[in-house]
Order: sequence, then C-alpha cells, then structure tokens
Amino acid sequence: TFDVHYDDTTESITALVIATDRFDLVLGRTWLKKHNPLVDWVKNEVTLNIDGRMQKIKAVATD
Repeated sequence: TFDVHYDDTTESITALVIATDRFDLVLGRTWLKKHNPLVDWVKNEVTLNIDGRMQKIKAVATD
C-alpha cells in the first residue's frame, strides 16, 4: 500500500508490484471505475475525478 497525493487530497492505493519491461503501470478495474479517467493521448494528460473535483495529471517522459 502506498499514498498518492493529488493537490490537497491523499489516496491510499494497494498495488501489486511486478517486474516487466512492457508496462510502466497497470491500473485495475476498481481504480478505473472509481476515477473514470479521461485520457488525452495527444497531450499525454489524464483527467481524474478526485472527490468530485477534476484533476489533470500530465505524463513526464523518462528515457
């Protein structure tokens, strides 16, 4: 379990860590259903519903 911080909101997430070169992150159906994210693949942004407020998260490229 780890905490994720969105501005002034903190959410505890239980995760399973797996070794893979194929995926950066795999989100489960429970999390996806809770936050119902909107993905903008062109801008590399995800908009989430966090406690009734829309929060944008922008991906940062790492090489």
